[in-house]
Amino acid sequence: RAFAEADEQYEAIKRQLLEAQVLRATHSELEDLLETKGRELLRRLLQGQLELRKDAEPVEQPVVGNDEVERTHRREGTQRRLISVFGEVRVERVGHSARGSDSRFVLDAELNLPPEDYSLGVRRRAAVEAAQGSFDRTRANLSATTGAEVPKRQLEQLVVRAAQDFDAYYETTALEQSPKEM
Repeated sequence: RAFAEADEQYEAIKRQLLEAQVLRATHSELEDLLETKGRELLRRLLQGQLELRKDAEPVEQPVVGNDEVERTHRREGTQRRLISVFGEVRVERVGHSARGSDSRFVLDAELNLPPEDYSLGVRRRAAVEAAQGSFDRTRANLSATTGAEVPKRQLEQLVVRAAQDFDAYYETTALEQSPKEM
């Protein structure tokens, strides 16, 4: 079952909430407990959903990339990691390849996964945090409020790429608007 680990985590949280020590906890202690344990539950739910998606990946052959190359070789069980706002998960997917060409991963495209390990949610939060303070503070806030541990150099690179995407997005949006809308 794809959600077995999430079910186990949920049951563990319920059992912990019934413990005598937790029954005497303050509301802030309960919030801290549930935020941490709840984030792990959400990470396990995300992992379960990714496992379902892997199992539902079509077996169609061949896969043609945006480079127009037909990829007829199918390689099962390739993995990549994804650092999400809930923590690290594994994305198991099928690789499609052809001699002399890079592999393509249909599931990566369906999930709109970025090329690096950090999810779009982590990237968005990093950009918002960095706009309000230092990289050290951004790193600390990300660590405290998400399951993502982002080293400072990678954080700086994520924020720079987010800023580049921001300008391109608004340039494209402005070009698509009619003169009447502007």
